[in-house]
Amino acid sequence: MPWRQTAAGSGTVTAFAPGVRPQKIEAQIGGRIVRWHVVEGQDVKAGDLIAELRDLNPMFMDPEFADKLGLVQQATLDAQRLAVEAARERTHQAVERLAASEAAERNAGIERDTARVRERRAQRLSAKGLVATRDLETALLALRKSEADLVRAETTALRRAGS
Repeated sequence: MPWRQTAAGSGTVTAFAPGVRPQKIEAQIGGRIVRWHVVEGQDVKAGDLIAELRDLNPMFMDPEFADKLGLVQQATLDAQRLAVEAARERTHQAVERLAASEAAERNAGIERDTARVRERRAQRLSAKGLVATRDLETALLALRKSEADLVRAETTALRRAGS
């Protein structure tokens, strides 16, 4: 049987070769030093390559990242173009609705004026006994309806002009 000897003790073990000793380097992403390009005590200047690092997460730097990013950017631009076009179309439709509301308001005003003329005519003819009371009432109803229509048209035009 071969001879063995052991001794108890405490302390730290240090490797003499710097490439074997654990090295701590602060970095934004985790990684491993693959190769050292300098030795301990060597002078370095800005821009010198010190070590090669390898990412621990192989998916962190996706080789197709640039292509994927380009596709996302293109999709975003396309979506923005579509949104702008849709906004232009909504604006165009709103302008048309406003013009239609203003035309409806003008027509309601003309109808009210016409109903007022007919009601006054019916009043004069009724006073002379030339028109039936029913015709006078119909003219008065037409005037009230046209006034209500004008108020509704004005309100619609104001609401559309404000939005």
